[in-house]
Amino acid sequence: MRRAIQKIESVILEGHLHTHVVEGVKEGRDGEVLNELLELYNLQERD
Repeated sequence: MRRAIQKIESVILEGHLHTHVVEGVKEGRDGEVLNELLELYNLQERD
């Protein structure tokens, strides 16, 4: 079950990276995007 949840999380994150992150950088919100990515990375490290 956990593996299925991890797969879903991965698909969601990939979609987020391909859309919102790219848009954020293009719109000049680099710092905000970077902070969000670091937060996601830190959450992943806790698992």
